[in-house]
Amino acid sequence: MSNDSDTPTEAGSPGVPSTLLPLFPTTTTTRPVKATTTTLAVASGATVLTPPATGVYVYSVDGTETLSGSGSRKLPGSMRVTAQRTGAAADEIVLDLVLSDRHREREVLAYKRDGVALRYADLDVAFSLGTRASSATYRPLVARAVAPFASGATRSGVSEALDGAGHAVRTEDWKVTDVGPRTLLGVSTWQITSERSSRAGATEQLTESRTAWFDPARRVFVKWQTHLRLQRATGTARTYDLTYTAVLTGFTPA
Repeated sequence: MSNDSDTPTEAGSPGVPSTLLPLFPTTTTTRPVKATTTTLAVASGATVLTPPATGVYVYSVDGTETLSGSGSRKLPGSMRVTAQRTGAAADEIVLDLVLSDRHREREVLAYKRDGVALRYADLDVAFSLGTRASSATYRPLVARAVAPFASGATRSGVSEALDGAGHAVRTEDWKVTDVGPRTLLGVSTWQITSERSSRAGATEQLTESRTAWFDPARRVFVKWQTHLRLQRATGTARTYDLTYTAVLTGFTPA
């Protein structure tokens, strides 16, 4: 079995990275850039977003994943997302996403006064003929939702994806838009779209298109549709594609 990961981790147990990593490391594979973000003013008295309740969220899943040279497979019909605060900052939540014993992810989301943002992402996928693993800490954070919620509110920026040693593996341009209020699963949500794309020249390339529905009352995404592509040009060249829809079906508090 081949492994094209630059930073192997024990499956399903990637550690939450230190918050003390330098904004831009002295040794990088891409040129450091300054974030360009349009920040929306927070209205006086606006509710500050806080992390969601800890526990296990269950989602129905419909989608596929493909690794070049290893074929394609349909994803299992459900996914468990364990939300915990262990090792996280006061305004963060750690989400462990488990689709199967061969597909695990981790995200660290920060709940700020101006929205929800991604600080850390880890993917660990095993196929019969190979594996695909990727992890990154983002500096600055990548926005996932803009607060206060308003139809058409947008935010864009540029972030470095840093590996465990604090070296930049790619530079990502991103944009997120609060499309507008939508009733979904009997609750009021905000529909949000986002795009991420890494710049040319890095050894690892990422593109992601995502449409999600965020429930402000529970502070969780109750549904999302995503397409993610990861490509690595060094070593054994691999292209990984992940396309699926997830819908919240249940929750068990911690």
